[in-house]
Amino acid sequence: MFHNTHVYIASKLYNSADELLLVGSILPDLAVTGIIQWEGGLHGKESVKSFFQFIQGNSTYLNLYKGVYAHNILDDFTHQNYQGEPGFAYQNNKELVQLVKRFYDLDDKGAAGKAHNYIESGVDILLLKEHPEVQNQFRKAINQVDKPQLAYLLSAYFKVDEAKFLVAILQFFELFTKYDFSKQENWVLFWQDLEKLLVLKDIGDKNRKVLIDKSLEIVKNTYQDFLNYSLTEGVKQV
Repeated sequence: MFHNTHVYIASKLYNSADELLLVGSILPDLAVTGIIQWEGGLHGKESVKSFFQFIQGNSTYLNLYKGVYAHNILDDFTHQNYQGEPGFAYQNNKELVQLVKRFYDLDDKGAAGKAHNYIESGVDILLLKEHPEVQNQFRKAINQVDKPQLAYLLSAYFKVDEAKFLVAILQFFELFTKYDFSKQENWVLFWQDLEKLLVLKDIGDKNRKVLIDKSLEIVKNTYQDFLNYSLTEGVKQV
């Protein structure tokens, strides 16, 4: 899922708006900047376990770990297993996949991957219609967190230059605070930014809007059930 949904779920699972928890809930997606890997960075059970072992000696950052853990709980329902079927973002997506394939000139696997991101966009858009406060909570957390200290911590864990890590963190936070994500039209602009980061074809505003509209059509009747399921099942794991 995208950032607002991750923040919402983490805050509900732990009944907290702690800034490290909320920042941690989106931190695995720092991979979009290229500073860490998608697989083996902060995604996956082994990565989460490794990060906990690193964090447990410093209780100050325990909530950061909890956020990362909550991110992975939601990712599992999103990508792998939702109610005994494939992940939520990979269900009911055939028409969207074909549109993505055509617009971006991707193969079937690549199209399915990007289609799932558009479905995640749809969930974020609808979530913010019901819970606009989530975006404000997230922005507040971004403002409060000590970014140089976060860069120091993560650079030590990943053994990457601290200055480079700080640049990546600032770029990452700007990406997810640049627009008012409660406005659907801003997702068109956001996807233009993502296309550059993910090295995708620039498909233009018209086609991006088509994909966003299709994603909303797909999830409008099911996203709330998905969120409720994620909370009900997720709380069993925290």
